[in-house]
Amino acid sequence: MTSKKQILDKLHKDVDDIEDKIANADEYNKRNSIIRKFLKTGIAVDYAVPFILAGLITLYAGKTINHTPFIIDTHEENEIIEIIDTSNGVHAEKAVDCDYLVSNIEYSTAWKQNEYGLYERTSTSYILYGDEDLTNKETVFSMTKEELDAIFVVTNVEIITKDTLDKEDEIYANEVIIIKNYICSSNIITAKESFEINVTTTIIYLVITFFFGKGVESFKSLIFQNYIKDCLEMYEAKYKEIDEKEIKKLKQALAIKKQNLSLIEGWQKRI
Repeated sequence: MTSKKQILDKLHKDVDDIEDKIANADEYNKRNSIIRKFLKTGIAVDYAVPFILAGLITLYAGKTINHTPFIIDTHEENEIIEIIDTSNGVHAEKAVDCDYLVSNIEYSTAWKQNEYGLYERTSTSYILYGDEDLTNKETVFSMTKEELDAIFVVTNVEIITKDTLDKEDEIYANEVIIIKNYICSSNIITAKESFEINVTTTIIYLVITFFFGKGVESFKSLIFQNYIKDCLEMYEAKYKEIDEKEIKKLKQALAIKKQNLSLIEGWQKRI
């Protein structure tokens, strides 16, 4: 059972605390503001933890297959060689840096000057699906455009114009058929991931992280029932700002406690 002395001691302490809060409201507000910021940070971290955990796991999974979001990855691969043969006797080989290459045939008219004084040629591309017999390229080189159109699938027709011609353009001095094949060489090179692949990887990463994070958040709520967040919000309410409205409440509470204190002390003196 609480003794009269304990009641008096508590009332004296409450009165001192309230008077101190009223007299030093500015200092309390500065302290409470700092504490509230830390508590809000804790609440935000508690909310973000499932998504941070999901993001780290997804990031690690992506790195194991060499697909890191936001970063252009590098990887080792066989060098791709482009082999060019033309109907006018040109043979060339060069390394190319492309993610998706399909062997193809190009038919091109010879360069001619148009009415604007520009050099112009028409290029028709045909795709090769891999089952065509190109062991005898001379057979293809002897075909007319009509025969090429009848045998192969046209993928693109383009009119190309240029102001001036360079050495590489000499191949189109006359009507020409070009066969382009691509092979993997034994040379190993370090290649960069394309920007398009990285953007796709990043979008997939963000989507997986969001849904994975929501799942972790649901599991966390089921086990811990938002215990940490609720505790932090409870403490945050205790450190609210002492404004004019709050000071008025404190003064009212102070008057009541002083009245109770004087009544108890007066009653004690009469005994």
